[in-house]
Amino acid sequence: MRQTDYIEDSGNLPAATPADQPVTNYLDGQSGLSSRLYNADLAPTNKNGRQWSAYSIFALWANDVHNLGNYAFAIGLSSLGWATFLLLWAIQLVIVSYGMEMIRKYEAIAGPVILMTFSALAGWILVRAKFSIAWEMSHALSGTDMWIKILGAAALWVSVYGTFILNFCDFTRAAQSRNSIFWGNFWGIPINMLLFGGIVVVLTGGQYHIDGHIIASPADIVAMIPNTFLLVLATLSLLILTVGVNLMANFVAPTYALTNLMPKYMNFRKAAILSALIGLLILPWNLYNSPLVIPIFLGGLGALLGPLFGIIMIDYWIIRKQKINIPALYSDDAQSEYHYMAGSNPRAIIALMISGGLALGLTFLPLFAVFRDFSWFMAAGLGGMIYFLIADRRGPFIDVDGEKISVPACH
Repeated sequence: MRQTDYIEDSGNLPAATPADQPVTNYLDGQSGLSSRLYNADLAPTNKNGRQWSAYSIFALWANDVHNLGNYAFAIGLSSLGWATFLLLWAIQLVIVSYGMEMIRKYEAIAGPVILMTFSALAGWILVRAKFSIAWEMSHALSGTDMWIKILGAAALWVSVYGTFILNFCDFTRAAQSRNSIFWGNFWGIPINMLLFGGIVVVLTGGQYHIDGHIIASPADIVAMIPNTFLLVLATLSLLILTVGVNLMANFVAPTYALTNLMPKYMNFRKAAILSALIGLLILPWNLYNSPLVIPIFLGGLGALLGPLFGIIMIDYWIIRKQKINIPALYSDDAQSEYHYMAGSNPRAIIALMISGGLALGLTFLPLFAVFRDFSWFMAAGLGGMIYFLIADRRGPFIDVDGEKISVPACH
């Protein structure tokens, strides 16, 4: 990753800098770019440097769908658990410090490894179960209670992936085309998730048929493998999975967020290191100490992030009608399209505060406990509706690409 050079003089924006030369930011003056908003890591990638294909997008979902609850399966009070955690933490830090291109390459390799491992586990369970699986448990819920649980679980799942959708542009900003994004999402979301859903049914139903044991994680299946060599291979695959999930879901978003806060002083690598240290210090695995905490946490998360989704969707699709002035995003000029009030959109903030507050109340007040799992949908709907009513529609809204201020894929 190159260090960004900041210069005081201004001039017309040049063509994209060749990859073998230092990236120079032309800030302020005629360029209109601000050092508070622009650096080489936040700038658009020029068309020749966009390497994220449909397969790259698919590989992201292939990693994220097969989630083990991140580190929960490995962390405990034992010294081995801590050693495993710190090893994975260090591996992830090394990968992310090399930037988005290294993450793309890792995810592209990890995706097929994970799919093959889970398919092999499902096949092994089927053989052990003599190709017969249990389709229901004893004392299973039925009727309305069953559907409330099913829909609630699906809603919590959306709360988890809703957070990823908000920063999905961190990956697609380097996509080769809209077509690659469409096909990557098509194979990665509905097709991949249906496939994984089938694998989960086989794993859980097969194991329950064998010994009546309900598995909570594929790690439970791996622990039962009698062959040491195969056990090691399967464990390595789960470690590859854990790293892949954390890179895409937990590292990239905070890294870009920190870079956006201080682009003049913080590049992608520095932000990645800081993000890793923060993640280590706040001990997020404590959420897993109590199973009751997880749905409450996800409900609260959905209540806070749901409004952002609703506001962004309304602003992009309805208010601006898919028109984005990319160079103006990096300008702090008072006349800039996105300056609003000192760089913040007060109408969006009002919509966020009102809808987030209402959604949090519905999430945590005992009277509305039945709605807790659906907080993301309620929050997204409220946020979008309120913003639609109060948004500034005056415009004009223009569509300008970012090729003139783009940089090569330098990391």
